[in-house]
Amino acid sequence: MPEPNLEALVENILMAYGIETAPVLVRRVGTSSFRPSFVARAPRGTRTAIEVRQDRVDARYLYALDGWYDEARTRKTVDRLLLVTPQPPSDDDRRTLTSVLDGDDALEWI
Repeated sequence: MPEPNLEALVENILMAYGIETAPVLVRRVGTSSFRPSFVARAPRGTRTAIEVRQDRVDARYLYALDGWYDEARTRKTVDRLLLVTPQPPSDDDRRTLTSVLDGDDALEWI
């Protein structure tokens, strides 16, 4: 059974591993309206944007997410992007993700 509050679960996991999260201001990049739920900095300095999504993920959402991510990497705000959903992506979802990302493997969907 999925966690009723997936965002709280992710936050608890980050805290348990001692991973600090960046302030809200870091989340806004360029003109994109998209903002990830967290930006976490690993002990060795890698910055990972983590988006926790309870709703269905469609192609339009993935394009918005990819646009933000491209801009964030260009500005060196984040190194990776992790999309967390209660259900794993289907084969169709994975194909859509692959076509949107155009071979970029720094975005992961779990």
